[in-house]
Amino acid sequence: MTRDKVGWVAFNAMLVVFGACIAGMPYNEAQKLDAGRPLWFHVPGTSAMWELAHMEGLVNAIFALAVAAVASQLKMSPLTGRVLMWALIADAWGNFLGAVVGALDNVAVMDMNFTNGTVAFLLFDVAAVGAVVAIFVVARAGFINGRSREDSRSSEFSSVGAS
Repeated sequence: MTRDKVGWVAFNAMLVVFGACIAGMPYNEAQKLDAGRPLWFHVPGTSAMWELAHMEGLVNAIFALAVAAVASQLKMSPLTGRVLMWALIADAWGNFLGAVVGALDNVAVMDMNFTNGTVAFLLFDVAAVGAVVAIFVVARAGFINGRSREDSRSSEFSSVGAS
Protein backbone atom coordinates (compact mmCIF):
# COMPACT_ATOMS: atom_id res chain seq x y z
CA MET A 1 0.00 0.00 0.00
CA THR A 2 1.57 3.27 -1.09
CA ARG A 3 2.16 6.26 1.12
CA ASP A 4 -0.61 8.33 -0.49
CA LYS A 5 -3.20 5.62 0.14
CA VAL A 6 -2.05 5.21 3.74
CA GLY A 7 -2.38 8.99 4.03
CA TRP A 8 -6.00 8.91 2.87
CA VAL A 9 -6.80 6.12 5.31
CA ALA A 10 -5.11 8.06 8.13
CA PHE A 11 -6.98 11.26 7.20
CA ASN A 12 -10.36 9.50 7.20
CA ALA A 13 -9.56 7.57 10.38
CA MET A 14 -8.75 10.82 12.18
CA LEU A 15 -12.03 12.34 11.00
CA VAL A 16 -13.86 9.29 12.35
CA VAL A 17 -11.96 9.61 15.67
CA PHE A 18 -13.03 13.26 15.84
CA GLY A 19 -16.62 12.24 15.14
CA ALA A 20 -16.39 9.58 17.84
CA CYS A 21 -15.19 12.21 20.30
CA ILE A 22 -18.16 14.40 19.35
CA ALA A 23 -20.47 11.37 19.81
CA GLY A 24 -19.19 11.20 23.37
CA MET A 25 -21.16 14.36 24.18
CA PRO A 26 -24.61 12.85 23.47
CA TYR A 27 -23.42 9.70 25.24
CA ASN A 28 -22.72 11.78 28.35
CA GLU A 29 -26.10 13.52 28.09
CA ALA A 30 -27.91 10.20 27.71
CA GLN A 31 -26.11 8.89 30.80
CA LYS A 32 -27.21 12.00 32.74
CA LEU A 33 -30.79 11.40 31.57
CA ASP A 34 -30.57 7.79 32.83
CA ALA A 35 -29.35 9.09 36.20
CA GLY A 36 -32.06 11.77 36.40
CA ARG A 37 -29.57 14.63 36.36
CA PRO A 38 -30.13 17.96 34.57
CA LEU A 39 -29.25 17.96 30.87
CA TRP A 40 -27.25 20.44 28.86
CA PHE A 41 -29.19 19.33 25.76
CA HIS A 42 -31.67 16.55 24.98
CA VAL A 43 -30.64 13.67 22.72
CA PRO A 44 -32.72 10.92 21.15
CA GLY A 45 -31.68 7.35 21.82
CA THR A 46 -30.31 5.68 24.90
CA SER A 47 -26.91 5.81 26.56
CA ALA A 48 -26.19 2.34 25.14
CA MET A 49 -26.87 3.58 21.59
CA TRP A 50 -24.55 6.57 22.02
CA GLU A 51 -21.90 4.43 23.67
CA LEU A 52 -22.03 2.20 20.59
CA ALA A 53 -21.62 5.21 18.29
CA HIS A 54 -18.72 6.51 20.35
CA MET A 55 -16.95 3.14 20.47
CA GLU A 56 -17.66 2.18 16.85
CA GLY A 57 -15.86 5.30 15.71
CA LEU A 58 -12.85 4.75 17.93
CA VAL A 59 -12.47 1.01 17.35
CA ASN A 60 -12.95 1.12 13.59
CA ALA A 61 -10.60 4.07 13.15
CA ILE A 62 -7.93 2.22 15.12
CA PHE A 63 -8.58 -0.87 12.99
CA ALA A 64 -8.13 1.16 9.81
CA LEU A 65 -4.89 2.72 11.08
CA ALA A 66 -3.48 -0.62 12.21
CA VAL A 67 -4.31 -2.39 8.95
CA ALA A 68 -2.90 0.49 6.89
CA ALA A 69 0.32 0.39 8.94
CA VAL A 70 0.73 -3.34 8.33
CA ALA A 71 -0.27 -3.05 4.66
CA SER A 72 2.30 -0.31 4.09
CA GLN A 73 4.99 -2.93 4.75
CA LEU A 74 3.56 -5.43 2.27
CA LYS A 75 4.11 -5.54 -1.46
CA MET A 76 0.82 -5.32 -3.34
CA SER A 77 -0.39 -4.13 -6.71
CA PRO A 78 -1.69 -0.57 -7.11
CA LEU A 79 -5.21 -1.93 -7.65
CA THR A 80 -5.02 -4.04 -4.49
CA GLY A 81 -3.82 -1.01 -2.53
CA ARG A 82 -6.69 1.08 -3.86
CA VAL A 83 -9.24 -1.61 -3.01
CA LEU A 84 -7.81 -1.87 0.50
CA MET A 85 -7.86 1.90 0.97
CA TRP A 86 -11.55 2.16 0.04
CA ALA A 87 -12.45 -0.94 2.07
CA LEU A 88 -10.89 0.55 5.21
CA ILE A 89 -12.55 3.93 4.66
CA ALA A 90 -15.94 2.26 4.05
CA ASP A 91 -15.54 0.14 7.17
CA ALA A 92 -14.65 3.05 9.46
CA TRP A 93 -17.27 5.49 8.18
CA GLY A 94 -19.99 2.84 7.70
CA ASN A 95 -19.80 1.54 11.26
CA PHE A 96 -19.52 4.97 12.84
CA LEU A 97 -22.28 6.61 10.80
CA GLY A 98 -24.50 3.52 11.10
CA ALA A 99 -24.30 3.72 14.89
CA VAL A 100 -24.93 7.50 14.90
CA VAL A 101 -27.93 7.22 12.57
CA GLY A 102 -29.28 4.34 14.67
CA ALA A 103 -28.99 6.44 17.84
CA LEU A 104 -30.59 9.47 16.18
CA ASP A 105 -33.46 7.31 14.90
CA ASN A 106 -33.67 5.64 18.34
CA VAL A 107 -33.40 2.21 16.72
CA ALA A 108 -31.39 -0.47 18.51
CA VAL A 109 -28.90 -2.39 16.38
CA MET A 110 -30.70 -5.65 17.06
CA ASP A 111 -33.93 -4.15 15.65
CA MET A 112 -32.43 -2.82 12.39
CA ASN A 113 -33.57 -4.29 9.08
CA PHE A 114 -34.81 -3.08 5.69
CA THR A 115 -38.02 -1.68 7.17
CA ASN A 116 -36.79 -0.42 10.56
CA GLY A 117 -33.63 1.69 10.68
CA THR A 118 -32.98 1.19 6.97
CA VAL A 119 -30.24 3.81 6.58
CA ALA A 120 -28.29 2.58 9.59
CA PHE A 121 -28.76 -1.02 8.46
CA LEU A 122 -27.36 -0.23 5.01
CA LEU A 123 -24.41 1.69 6.49
CA PHE A 124 -23.55 -1.29 8.69
CA ASP A 125 -23.79 -3.52 5.60
CA VAL A 126 -21.33 -1.30 3.71
CA ALA A 127 -19.01 -1.45 6.72
CA ALA A 128 -19.25 -5.23 6.91
CA VAL A 129 -18.31 -5.59 3.24
CA GLY A 130 -15.41 -3.18 3.76
CA ALA A 131 -14.13 -5.13 6.77
CA VAL A 132 -14.35 -8.49 5.01
CA VAL A 133 -12.60 -7.14 1.91
CA ALA A 134 -9.85 -5.53 4.01
CA ILE A 135 -9.27 -8.71 5.99
CA PHE A 136 -9.14 -10.82 2.83
CA VAL A 137 -6.83 -8.40 0.97
CA VAL A 138 -4.32 -8.11 3.83
CA ALA A 139 -4.40 -11.83 4.58
CA ARG A 140 -3.77 -12.59 0.90
CA ALA A 141 -0.98 -10.03 0.64
CA GLY A 142 0.55 -11.29 3.87
CA PHE A 143 0.48 -14.88 2.61
CA ILE A 144 2.02 -13.94 -0.73
CA ASN A 145 4.67 -11.76 0.93
CA GLY A 146 5.38 -14.47 3.50
CA ARG A 147 6.10 -16.99 0.76
CA SER A 148 8.49 -14.62 -0.97
CA ARG A 149 11.95 -16.17 -1.27
CA GLU A 150 13.60 -12.76 -1.53
CA ASP A 151 12.83 -11.86 2.09
CA SER A 152 13.67 -15.31 3.46
CA ARG A 153 17.10 -15.32 1.76
CA SER A 154 18.02 -11.92 3.16
CA SER A 155 16.97 -12.97 6.67
CA GLU A 156 19.05 -16.17 6.40
CA PHE A 157 22.17 -14.16 5.56
CA SER A 158 21.57 -11.63 8.32
CA SER A 159 21.13 -14.37 10.93
CA VAL A 160 24.37 -16.10 9.80
CA GLY A 161 26.31 -12.84 10.07
CA ALA A 162 24.94 -12.18 13.55
CA SER A 163 26.26 -15.49 14.97
